[in-house]
Amino acid sequence: MNTLFESLLSFDGIKAFLQSYYSKLPEGLDTNLVCFGFNEDSRRLSELFKLEFIIDDGRDGQSYNEVPILSREKVPPGMNIINCSHSIYPQTVFNLARELKPANIISYAHFSAFHHFLDAPAFMRDTYNTCSKYHSKIMGVFQSLEDEESKACFSKVMRYRLTGDNCKILVSR
Repeated sequence: MNTLFESLLSFDGIKAFLQSYYSKLPEGLDTNLVCFGFNEDSRRLSELFKLEFIIDDGRDGQSYNEVPILSREKVPPGMNIINCSHSIYPQTVFNLARELKPANIISYAHFSAFHHFLDAPAFMRDTYNTCSKYHSKIMGVFQSLEDEESKACFSKVMRYRLTGDNCKILVSR
């Protein structure tokens, strides 16, 4: 956590931080673009990009902005999936998307880092601002943790909250 967290203060805003973290977008994201999850981020993407469809099991058969919404079982393989879900279980959502045999899966945060007109997700902006303001207090909490498993879990939660990276949050026993 120290390296990622310490580097946070050297960037002017969450977008610069994300660009440094991810470095670039995967190749081939200009076709077969779909969003996983129906929320404010997927709605914004449907207004700005040509989406084939939005994946949302609870809204199968509906549409938004003339973009069809499909359930997972109707998704063909080879799509480029932008994970717009902000689930508290990011690894679960990533695994569900991976079962669809996509060409690529990237987080909305990763995608937004390289499009100046897209904001990073609100939870990341809030976390970035809180970490910038209370950096020393948060580091104090981290350093007060007594075992490596707790520190690893704390670090992974903070990494997800700052980057949207779908790392495995829970430490296996």
